Amino acid sequence: MKTLPYEKTVLPKDELISRLLAERPLPLQCEKSVLDALEYNTDNWVRTWIDTAHTIEHRSGRIKASRAITQSGRLIWMIQMHGNRFAFHADRDPVEDAFRQASEARRARKAIAARWPEIVKLRRRILIGTEGLTVSIDDARHAGLCELGIQGFLHRVGLGGRTHFPGRVLAVLSFMDRQVGYAIFAGHLRQRAERSGSNLMWAVPDEH
Repeated sequence: MKTLPYEKTVLPKDELISRLLAERPLPLQCEKSVLDALEYNTDNWVRTWIDTAHTIEHRSGRIKASRAITQSGRLIWMIQMHGNRFAFHADRDPVEDAFRQASEARRARKAIAARWPEIVKLRRRILIGTEGLTVSIDDARHAGLCELGIQGFLHRVGLGGRTHFPGRVLAVLSFMDRQVGYAIFAGHLRQRAERSGSNLMWAVPDEH
């Protein structure tokens, strides 16, 4: 997947909200009271305005999508499972594709998160120098991290514009954000698969 340049542009708040409100279905646009439903959010290193009044429920009844806009003016969907604190920043349209994108990413994250004790041991080996690793931005994607969050984090810590990172640097940063550990472990799986000549490293079990 091609790495998109980080969008540094910050549009005026009024312009962002105007664009976001224009996305509402016509009946909803007439409801002035729902202006109170606009929320500013900075989760996962992405600054967004979310229109909590413009939501779409997934047919499963367990997930919802809320229309949102980034500070640079990109319209996205915030995909959130009911009861969960955080949402996934889906940059695909239409909303059915956004639901699918979030579901695929959640399965990948869940598969890696279940191996957290292994991640902690790997991180220690990297930090003490007994294991070398270079992590790519594609590893982060394969770990189920959202593209906007990846770019936002990298630019916040001064690594923006790069596609490959020393494992030791990311091992330190994983104490700041647990999800960096997921990217490290994904890179570890890739490296191990490359050495063994296998291409089955990204097989993720289906959820039932």
